Amino acid sequence: MPERSIWDKVDISIVSAEAQPAPSESSPGDRPRLPRLPFWLMDLIAGLAWAFVVIKLFIADIDREFIEAVAPSATWLVDYRFFLYLGLAVILAVTIRGPFWFAVGYIAFFPLVLIVWKIPRAIYRSGSWIVFLAVLNAVASFFNNFRLNFVSKALAVFAILGISLSTSPVIVVPAASYLAGLLAVTYFRIVRNSFSFSRFLRLQQNLIVRTLESKVVLQMTSLDETLKSDAIVKFDSAQLEKFSQSLGWGVLANYVIYFWAYQLEQYRQSPATVLFNALSYVWLFVLTVLTFTMLNLAVIHISPEQFGFADLPSTLRVILYSMSSLFLSGVSGLEAVGDWAVGIKIAAGFAGPIFLGTLGLHLLFSARPSRKDAEFSATIASIRRKAGDVEARLSADFEVSAEEALRRLAELGHFAVSWCLFFTKRMPDDFVGDDDAVSQ
Repeated sequence: MPERSIWDKVDISIVSAEAQPAPSESSPGDRPRLPRLPFWLMDLIAGLAWAFVVIKLFIADIDREFIEAVAPSATWLVDYRFFLYLGLAVILAVTIRGPFWFAVGYIAFFPLVLIVWKIPRAIYRSGSWIVFLAVLNAVASFFNNFRLNFVSKALAVFAILGISLSTSPVIVVPAASYLAGLLAVTYFRIVRNSFSFSRFLRLQQNLIVRTLESKVVLQMTSLDETLKSDAIVKFDSAQLEKFSQSLGWGVLANYVIYFWAYQLEQYRQSPATVLFNALSYVWLFVLTVLTFTMLNLAVIHISPEQFGFADLPSTLRVILYSMSSLFLSGVSGLEAVGDWAVGIKIAAGFAGPIFLGTLGLHLLFSARPSRKDAEFSATIASIRRKAGDVEARLSADFEVSAEEALRRLAELGHFAVSWCLFFTKRMPDDFVGDDDAVSQ
């Protein structure tokens, strides 16, 4: 007796004739009506309000300083600021057309609105997956070693505060030493990351591997052993649902991985990676100028005779002096005369060429094929092989290829079909299952 195929148990006639609707965008007429106050105006109000809160809490008593600068005789109004803010709220309540509490909530939770709506909406409207991957890369970079980055940068802020407010060597010298050490570590990390394998791509690879090997995904994409029983002649409705769901999730996982690999390949070929590295070097230059500015201010605060000047230099002049020192230049009215000041200027003279040299090497290696490009291509090929592994498991369990499974799922009216077509339309025809390209 010939061995029966798993598809001999499938009876299409028991499938509901009502097809599941494909995902589609809602028409503008289906959207809920929003307040008539323009969103750009609410964005402006929310932005100003939150900027005021941040400056008020962490930088300066901005409302008092504003009134003292504009109308010194009216500083008594600051003591009644609560009533002023209450009056502004009343004005908004009267002038806003639409649900007042919506506008209040929108302004109060504006940072959350930015994260969960504004930024995702802007990414979606850009219509570019490269933009999405660029944002994802930025988020991954921000949260990579978040605790270490937060602690080190917070200590740097305290060091800058100590140098700015104190003239005691007990405070200024350790603070300046910490900033110098942090600059050296930052140089090492940025240069290393520029010439080493992308942490972002490694994160993508590890995420795909862990996801595919998780028990939940394996269970969702594998055929249930009970369905393989020879005692089952035809699947009943519940068994057919379980069968089609496993096949659908497996096929969808296969196409999603291929699509993700293709988008990573497009991202690698886009200017986004160059832009991120360029921003890293811009930040490195700013940090270099800031660090040497604080070192020079530290020397001025504890030993002003190290510099030659007629009048105490302003912070802006010290910044200009520090920037000029990177290129072995100087500014009028401020000159290093003592050993400590000269030593800092010599160190800045070394830092400038080091910065330009590493930037030049980075641009040189970015313009030609490198080991980093080969590693990138190998990783993308590895991700595509994972998609091939999923297809091989589908073929073993369901006795069909991914393309044939897609056709069968269409007959079963499964939701995965529309999504798989969505992905295939955004990839070249030869990208999915191209074994020759993967092996290269």
